[in-house]
Amino acid sequence: MVKQKIRIVGLNAFSLSMIPLSVRYSIDVMPVKNLNELKENLDWIFTMYSIYDYEQVEWIHFIRHKPTLDLLRSVFPQFPQKPNDEVYTYRDGDILIIATLKTPRCGVDNDIAITENDLIYAIVKIRSC
Repeated sequence: MVKQKIRIVGLNAFSLSMIPLSVRYSIDVMPVKNLNELKENLDWIFTMYSIYDYEQVEWIHFIRHKPTLDLLRSVFPQFPQKPNDEVYTYRDGDILIIATLKTPRCGVDNDIAITENDLIYAIVKIRSC
């Protein structure tokens, strides 16, 4: 049996519909203040999992908003460059990086410029109980 790579998954939102609710889960949320702190905390998590090279993980994202993706890629260039409008479904072992606007901008152009300070960040780890 081949061991699956841990996936680092970039998301701009998190919904319970992303995980199968037929199993009990514990959801750990680690809020972080900025992109540097996000990187530091992810490096710490990698150490906990004995991951010493970013190439040991699969980097994917489900982010349509290109400016948000560009900000994440400024710290994690391993994320694919192209925006992705597919729907995410949790896979056991996924580590989620959430980057979402502090203030939603409904009806505004999808490519409106943003800065690092316009976003809220968190690392989310889901564990089955």
